[in-house]
Amino acid sequence: MPGIGSKIVQGAQWARSNTGQAYIGGAMAVAGAAIVGHAFLKPPQAVSQSKYLGDLMFPGDLVDPSANRNSYIAIQFQKYERRSIFNQPFLNATGGIRLPVPNNLVENLQVQFEPAEASSPAVGAGIEQGMRGGGAFSSIAGGAIAALGAKAETAAAALGTGLTGATTAEMLQLGGLAQNPFLTVLFKSPVFKKHTFSWKLAPNNAQESNTIKDIINTFKSNMLPAMAANAGGTLLTYPNMAIISLFPDETFLYKFKPCVIEGMSVNYAVGGQPSFFKGTNAPTLVQIDINLLEIEYWLKEDIENNSFRSGGAFF
Repeated sequence: MPGIGSKIVQGAQWARSNTGQAYIGGAMAVAGAAIVGHAFLKPPQAVSQSKYLGDLMFPGDLVDPSANRNSYIAIQFQKYERRSIFNQPFLNATGGIRLPVPNNLVENLQVQFEPAEASSPAVGAGIEQGMRGGGAFSSIAGGAIAALGAKAETAAAALGTGLTGATTAEMLQLGGLAQNPFLTVLFKSPVFKKHTFSWKLAPNNAQESNTIKDIINTFKSNMLPAMAANAGGTLLTYPNMAIISLFPDETFLYKFKPCVIEGMSVNYAVGGQPSFFKGTNAPTLVQIDINLLEIEYWLKEDIENNSFRSGGAFF
């Protein structure tokens, strides 16, 4: 196992050494550097009072304007609210967590379609003829039945008397025919976007270990419900929303609608080999994975109106 003063930590954006800093795309090398996580904002007002409000950053010098280093992901928290689709699509929030930009920045945008068939052959034929500028629906339906031909007279009679399902299909089969289902594809709905982020965090001292512990507990506290006041344990409150921003600039990346944390996993034995600091017994390397679900869907207006910004309090 590498020495504590020299680790490679996935999910960061920069390298630091005794002589200076340099960007190294997707991994952070720590060589004899003390990294200190600390609170960076006044207590947030957007979430209810809790021990784990956030205001945490790891590593402590993740943001350093003097070194032109300002790339990070901010995950802030706000009390849950269901909002109208006419509200501004991107929220501002306070508090929260700043971490290195994850290696996996994948935007997944989907919409849902489903195949559908006409409720009856006559309806399907009527729609098609109507699109061609045909006559009245009744004459179109009659023409559709006549088109079955002499071999399908029995089947046409069955259609006229209301026989459906297997009986109609079997009668048509006698003439070597099958109903045209008039298939089409119907738009059903947008799909809520999902995101998965992962970080490997390596503390160099007890203070950093405490910062990682607080980050983990902050995620847990904000993703879980609580017992509603004065409800005798019969009601639960909604978990807090997560407001996510990428810094310093999202122009060439992507934005996030308000999210909830669907799942979280923490690996305290990364690589299958548990390792702990002497004295504190804190793990020397921790991997955090979170799964987020956006709770508002995207519309064309969100894309075409580029004046909206999801940035929070970290400008």
